Amino acid sequence: MKDAAMHRHIVLFNLKDETSPEQREQVMAEIAKLGSLPTVKHFVSGKNILPANPEKIPYEYMMMGDFADNDGRQGYEKHDTHTHIIKQVWLPVAKNYAVFDINF
Repeated sequence: MKDAAMHRHIVLFNLKDETSPEQREQVMAEIAKLGSLPTVKHFVSGKNILPANPEKIPYEYMMMGDFADNDGRQGYEKHDTHTHIIKQVWLPVAKNYAVFDINF
């Protein structure tokens, strides 16, 4: 088995039903800023382009970041910008979410 070279952090999520289209755009614009944090190697976020289907496609949005290793992700998690965006912008309107982390 080869050694893991990278760490990937994936969050799939929905926003609360009462979140307006304008708020959704603002939240996603703030989330996109996470890609500029120092330990992030690659970052992508956006809305699912597949039609909504709660049984087969339960999440409408995603964010995914790649890091050199888990230490890089830990630094990202503790960064002031991440803390602000997640706690002050995203969590207040997050309906539900799933987190998935892998080394690859």
